[in-house]
Amino acid sequence: MRRKKNLKENKIYHRDGSIRAKGKMVDGISDGYWEWFRKDGTRMRSGNFVMGKQVGEWITYDKKGKCYKINLFDKKKTDFKMLSAPAQRALANAHITTIAELAKWSEEKLLTLHGMGPSSLPKLRTALKASGKSFKVNK
Repeated sequence: MRRKKNLKENKIYHRDGSIRAKGKMVDGISDGYWEWFRKDGTRMRSGNFVMGKQVGEWITYDKKGKCYKINLFDKKKTDFKMLSAPAQRALANAHITTIAELAKWSEEKLLTLHGMGPSSLPKLRTALKASGKSFKVNK
C-alpha cells in the first residue's frame, strides 16, 4: 500500500530545458518504467527498475531512435548472483543464464566478453564443480 501512495512521476532535464529522463520513483528511488532522451528529443535508452535495480529488458537506441542493443537485467533468472554486475551483464548479453549454458564455453572465450574479468573465473569454476560440470576444453 505504501508504494502506491508514494509513487511519483519524475522528470530530469538537460541544461537547455529539454527532457533528459522521465520515469517513476517511490520514496526517491527509481521504480517502474524509465526513458532517457538526447537533447534533440530522440529516445536513447529505456527499461524498468524495481526499487532502484535495473530489471528485465533494457533497450539502447541509435541517434535515429531505432533499437540497436538490448541488455537483460533479470537477476532472478540467473545462476550467477555471486558475480559483479558487469560480469553478470556480460553473461546475460551472451545469453548465458545457467550453469549448463556456461559449461559450453571455454575460459578463454568467456574472457573475451566485455565486462568479464579473470577474478570471476574462480567463482565460476566453483559453481561448475558444484554442479558436476566444468568449462569446455579447447582442443
